[in-house]
Amino acid sequence: MKRIFLISALFVSLSVSAQYTPFNPDAVTSATQQASAKDAQTPKAKPKKAKPAKPVMMIKEKYAAGSCPEVDGKVVWSKTFSCSPLTAQQVYDKMIAFLQDYCKQEGKDPVSKIAIVNREKHEIGARISEYVTFREGLLRDRALLNYTLRVNCFDGKCEVIMNNMSYTYDSKFPAEEMLLDKNALNKTQTKFNKGGYEKFRTKTIDTKDALMAQIETALK
Repeated sequence: MKRIFLISALFVSLSVSAQYTPFNPDAVTSATQQASAKDAQTPKAKPKKAKPAKPVMMIKEKYAAGSCPEVDGKVVWSKTFSCSPLTAQQVYDKMIAFLQDYCKQEGKDPVSKIAIVNREKHEIGARISEYVTFREGLLRDRALLNYTLRVNCFDGKCEVIMNNMSYTYDSKFPAEEMLLDKNALNKTQTKFNKGGYEKFRTKTIDTKDALMAQIETALK
């Protein structure tokens, strides 16, 4: 019985020895080198180029590119007001009364007046000169803005067109010199060019908006 036990133990020992693989550091190094070579052959993804940052807008939207629409090289502002249920004649009468008063408001030059009327076609033309003030005080800075206002009256609506603009400052010159995007704004259209463009453009747009607001009120 003891002999059988010794033979069985010897058999188990030989089986374990046959399954055991000695540690081989050279084999590990070789496997590591092969993995490194494989990684080197694998094409690496190119890093994505960062998108260029958008230019920082330094102009309020109200005065930004497109706020002075150009038609045949001239700045032209137009707006159509809804005034239903007024007839064309009623719109015409309201606008005549408004313009007579507007030409006498503070800041208007005495030359401001209604220049053309067509009662049958319900058309009105006015030539207006008014001051746009850049700075108050002892060293007041202002310019005279000259423009034409054309009014076309219809049943339920009124079309107002402001154009033919010029400034009288040290001398008289076309308003387009200071208003057009290509003159007033830098290449990226994010800020005003130097040379007084900002003050002329912002104050003129403010004047236009104030006028249109008054017309809207008058037609109610």
